[in-house]
Amino acid sequence: TAIQAIKKPTKIQVLTSLTCTMCPDTVVAAQHIASLNNAISAEVYDVSHFGQLKDRYNVMSVPCIIINDGEKIEFGRKSVEQMLAIIR
Repeated sequence: TAIQAIKKPTKIQVLTSLTCTMCPDTVVAAQHIASLNNAISAEVYDVSHFGQLKDRYNVMSVPCIIINDGEKIEFGRKSVEQMLAIIR
């Protein structure tokens, strides 16, 4: 599958907030991808508890998807397919 075809080690960080209605879908997409490919990790952070990440990446809205410590930064709800397009 497209998920298993990714060979490059990839770190996905999803910055969220508890009141975000779009964040759960994005978190599920990232975690699903990571669960099917050992080269991919997915971490989730609540910006109210990780202000240093919010400041480091100038996060103005959530969900915020950070790939490989800032190699790519995307905002908004993402499906599995959209997440794969970002990390490829």
